Amino acid sequence: MNLILYANDKTDVGETVQRVIESLVPQNGLEIYRTLEGLSDKLRQPRKDLFITILVASSRKELSDLLSINDILCNVPKILILPDMEKETVFTAHKFYPRYVTDVSSDFSDVALVVKKMLKNAYSEKIFGIGKSETKNSSFQKPTLQQSSKEGGDIQNV
Repeated sequence: MNLILYANDKTDVGETVQRVIESLVPQNGLEIYRTLEGLSDKLRQPRKDLFITILVASSRKELSDLLSINDILCNVPKILILPDMEKETVFTAHKFYPRYVTDVSSDFSDVALVVKKMLKNAYSEKIFGIGKSETKNSSFQKPTLQQSSKEGGDIQNV
């Protein structure tokens, strides 16, 4: 699984996020894009492996620009880092259907935790063929449907 980070060169936030998440992925597992065109080109390529995107929007305009490529982001798990948590900004962010949203004032430890969990879930599904609601050691039991009988109100397993 690859992790894609989009953050333009105009802010230090991208570098901070990069430092936080570098330890979470294998050496060649992190791809960094500084331009919308570069990110767009990457997302248009055929995918043979799953990946997660972390999108850093340093301004509302940049968030709006990212929204212009939302159609190619539709099946990609996303984490959004917003310029602020104003109502309008958060409303726009939810158009991406992100897995997690935070803002640039964060220390990004929360982003690291979310990435860890997403990676763990993705590897469990890929390696073990485990669905999201199951775990490796769980045993699946078919739920029973209970009905009350008409005669005495007893509950019966069906």
